[in-house]
Amino acid sequence: VKRSSAFQVSYALPIKSMALFATSEPQLQARHAQMGAEGKKGKASEQMIYYVEAGTAIYGFTLNIDFDAVGKSALQSSAILNVNDIKKRRKAAMNALFRLISSSQFGAKLSRFFPVGGIIEVALAIAEHPFSVTSPIYEGYAEKTKKRMDIIKEVFNENVFFEVSSEEKPPEQSLKAAMEFLVNNKVL
Repeated sequence: VKRSSAFQVSYALPIKSMALFATSEPQLQARHAQMGAEGKKGKASEQMIYYVEAGTAIYGFTLNIDFDAVGKSALQSSAILNVNDIKKRRKAAMNALFRLISSSQFGAKLSRFFPVGGIIEVALAIAEHPFSVTSPIYEGYAEKTKKRMDIIKEVFNENVFFEVSSEEKPPEQSLKAAMEFLVNNKVL
């Protein structure tokens, strides 16, 4: 039986138009052996020198949530939860996404490195059936996505939402507008 996830995440790839400005350099680091309870050193050497690659770039990635899959088994087509529990789970998923984006707590090695940077832009697309934003690694991704959304709205008569954050409208405001759209359309 084919199973697909209700939540999908793409690889984070450098934006093509900015790839020339990306940097990658090794950083020399040292690991020190911990002292035991009796003051004896473990089997590891006292100090171990190693290199860690650290890179800087502007990355783009996509996240998809399939709300129709929430509260349903992949093995049967009917819901396994009642409507209110499904809506609670959908809202929890949106709140988690909201927290992830607004706190910028994503990326590699955040337990040891805290990169300087932030979110430049967020594009949010909501459709009645599965839809994904055009990959943000390409120039003009927002315009291409908007054209695709307009075609879906016109041809399939779907109620759609599309918004791109900007300096005037930060990602948190766009996420709030998306949540309002989902509430108004009885998804949440």
